[in-house]
Amino acid sequence: MTLKHDDIREKLIQATLKLLDEGGLENVKARKLAANVGVSVGTIYNIFGNVDKLVQEVSAHILSDMNKMGQVNVARSETDLEQKIASGEIKDELKEKLRFRLLALASTYMEFIEANSERWGAMLAYNRNRSEGAVADWYVVQQNALFDLVGNVLAQTRFGKNPKTRMIAARALWSAVHGIVTMSYVGQVSDKSRAFTWAQIELLVNTFVDGL
Repeated sequence: MTLKHDDIREKLIQATLKLLDEGGLENVKARKLAANVGVSVGTIYNIFGNVDKLVQEVSAHILSDMNKMGQVNVARSETDLEQKIASGEIKDELKEKLRFRLLALASTYMEFIEANSERWGAMLAYNRNRSEGAVADWYVVQQNALFDLVGNVLAQTRFGKNPKTRMIAARALWSAVHGIVTMSYVGQVSDKSRAFTWAQIELLVNTFVDGL
């Protein structure tokens, strides 16, 4: 793969992200994309095979961006947690640390959605419309990396004893937060919706942690 080929691929990915931000999934058209990048429509098909595969790669890019933010915020939240324990604001107990870490991850999720609401909504639309079995292995890897952020937090709980059980618990928590945010927040970001969404997330996390 030549440097020129890589450069065009990256430009097409970035141009697709821009189109998603401007008008959602329906805004991604081969001719418009080619014109924005300054290439032929055939170039898009030569590189990605079709527009659907381009959108899948862009969706994986979005998941990767969320994972990067998650990794940064996990490190930051651990520093915050240590400070709060040292000051006595949070008890140095497994449940309280678990509660803090899960809420920090949920906050990261909301932060990312708020900053990338159009492209996130477009990615969800793509996932709903894609045909069964059309997801590439590298796309699944990006999804699993996000679930692992939650799974790592659960490692010291009873779920950590069995990798399969921990994976199920992590996906269940992720899906629950995702559902809350999607129903109450995506597409209607405001102080009121933010507060209502966060109240639901706190109830979910507190119920989960207190039940351990």
